[in-house]
Amino acid sequence: MFAADKVAPVRMGSGLMTFETVPGWGLDGNGKSVLGPTHGGVVVDKAGNIYTSANSGVFVFSPTGKVVRKFLGKDYTNI
Repeated sequence: MFAADKVAPVRMGSGLMTFETVPGWGLDGNGKSVLGPTHGGVVVDKAGNIYTSANSGVFVFSPTGKVVRKFLGKDYTNI
């Protein structure tokens, strides 16, 4: 990868709600989001893992954006 090919973070929001995206975070090996549509529910545990709800279930990401656990099926959808 050349320096020109590196994807830069995108700054979003404003004021206290300003943040930068992390390129590649939450993407599968093909560069697609593993979540799809989400419902806005996000929780961070003591270890820094991120839990988020989506149409297909609940996904747990490591702080670096890798999926470490999934809760899929009708009991976990649309939470």
